[in-house]
Amino acid sequence: FRWSSPCVERGSGGCDLALLPMKPSPPFDRWPVHVRDPSYGSTWFVEPNIMVDHLTVAEGTEEMVAAMHRTLDKLLASRGESIERSGGLRVVADWRAVRTYTSGARKAFMHEITRRRPLASAAVVVEGANSLLRMAVKAADMALAMTGGPRIELHDDVVALLRREGLSAESVRGGAF
Repeated sequence: FRWSSPCVERGSGGCDLALLPMKPSPPFDRWPVHVRDPSYGSTWFVEPNIMVDHLTVAEGTEEMVAAMHRTLDKLLASRGESIERSGGLRVVADWRAVRTYTSGARKAFMHEITRRRPLASAAVVVEGANSLLRMAVKAADMALAMTGGPRIELHDDVVALLRREGLSAESVRGGAF
């Protein structure tokens, strides 16, 4: 098995890293494993309604989006009713590792977030100073706002956001959902 990415195979020169190590980066490296997928990274669920995604890939692809949403489908199948009773799914997404994305990934992501709008009571995206990604998240925020969906907050400090949400290794208990 060989890790690869279309970013490197295309020889685009736009990416210097195809895939960051699967091991989560701090502070997630101390969290127990719920879901780990080489297509995107890790996902945790915190009762009653918070899903935490930690991406470890440098390039967003359609397969990354599909894998993330397969995980979300599994979560909703097992916890959907309790999530709805708690006001809908709240997402905390750490996208610090992502440096670029394909147009297919952008289209797939926009399709998925608008299709799931009724369950998402809030969406929070964490990302660094990457202006391309920041612009894409703002476009997704506008699309959701125009359809009555939740706003997407942008944050640069993952530790401060986790603290605000009351999330830590200790708050993430149990195994895969």
